[in-house]
Amino acid sequence: MEVDLCYANLRKAVLSIFPVNEKSLKIFLDLFSFRKLQKDEYLSKSGDYPSHFAFICEGIIRSYYKNLGDDEIVNGIFIDNYFVLPLPSFIFRKPAFLNFQAVKDTDIMQIKFSDFEALSKGNPTLVKFMQSLIVREWIVKREMYESGIHVYNPKTRFNILKDAIGNFISSVPAKDIASYLRISEKQLLRYMR
Repeated sequence: MEVDLCYANLRKAVLSIFPVNEKSLKIFLDLFSFRKLQKDEYLSKSGDYPSHFAFICEGIIRSYYKNLGDDEIVNGIFIDNYFVLPLPSFIFRKPAFLNFQAVKDTDIMQIKFSDFEALSKGNPTLVKFMQSLIVREWIVKREMYESGIHVYNPKTRFNILKDAIGNFISSVPAKDIASYLRISEKQLLRYMR
């Protein structure tokens, strides 16, 4: 994806979350840098201290952890125009629990946590933006996901995911979708027909 289009999409996404004034918005956007992740490349790994959060311009990133049996448990699928933030690491300065990995070649805009923090110290608008981002992208979406896993039947969960990510579903490996939905690959393949 072209870098200018990526910046335009990032700008639009920021303004859809919180009405940041033009001066703050320009300073904020100037801190982002463009990066290409290759398929299977990590934005951050479990055990690392992530230094950035990102906005996906084009591509797909999954978040997952490994259980005690060393199975990968996918708990997030992020597509174009989503923010990807290892939230506990950002807030508590702890090593990441989750892995964030590109499912396919992915273009992102990334910003260092330290740059964002330095900028936001004197800018309450950016603090409110981050609070809104955390509430919308993590708390609300996580709660909806966690509730859905326990409330809806597998077919309904699949349809909700399909509606949310649309055509991207064909780019995500079946094993990751099945893990995310907490169903078997065999069951998933029946739904995908």
